[in-house]
Amino acid sequence: MRSALPLLVAIAMAAAEPVPVPAPLPEDEEPGIEIIIDPRNAPARPAPEDHPGVAPLAAAAEPAAYLFTWDQYRTLVVVGEGLGRRRPAWVATYAAKRGAAVQAKVGQLAAPADGQPPKAWPRPVISYRALAYADAKGRIHLDARRSLVAGPLAGEWIPDSFMLTLPQQVDTIDDEPNHPGHRGAIELVVPSGTDAYRELRQRVEVAVGGGV
Repeated sequence: MRSALPLLVAIAMAAAEPVPVPAPLPEDEEPGIEIIIDPRNAPARPAPEDHPGVAPLAAAAEPAAYLFTWDQYRTLVVVGEGLGRRRPAWVATYAAKRGAAVQAKVGQLAAPADGQPPKAWPRPVISYRALAYADAKGRIHLDARRSLVAGPLAGEWIPDSFMLTLPQQVDTIDDEPNHPGHRGAIELVVPSGTDAYRELRQRVEVAVGGGV
């Protein structure tokens, strides 16, 4: 979610401190998956084991697309295929309420209707990559700690990690110790192998890769 630190302060801090070196990926990491670290972001904070993106890995997350709402936002997450137990994932967060839309100067993303994705997609306020996995309770985690972000609010946003408890609940938290977590609702699940999944994956990959 949005950081309380202004962009100029964050840039000054990054310039004054050495850029952290990312830790080696776990041995079971899928080759080729890379999360770009943004040195402006706060160091990943310790968190209880049941926090989003922190609970121990137990199994791979199945490829699927998820649309859920939380706070003032609506987020599209797509989990991709892979060989390891950590799978590549892409995150695009959109304004769901007027206040967020005005702040980012973008349109609002409407809720899905009749079990189908929205037809009109505005520009996301933020997008980034994550790693997806499942914990021992079957919850799906999107670990985005310290990921590089892109979008209109990139200068003031700390990437959120998510925990999906199917069929309805989502929890989110970022790396800023003073930021509260949020709880939201899963609105749509799209299985892989469908035209809708392929369309949503293409959309979120463009948002993340192109910084639109």
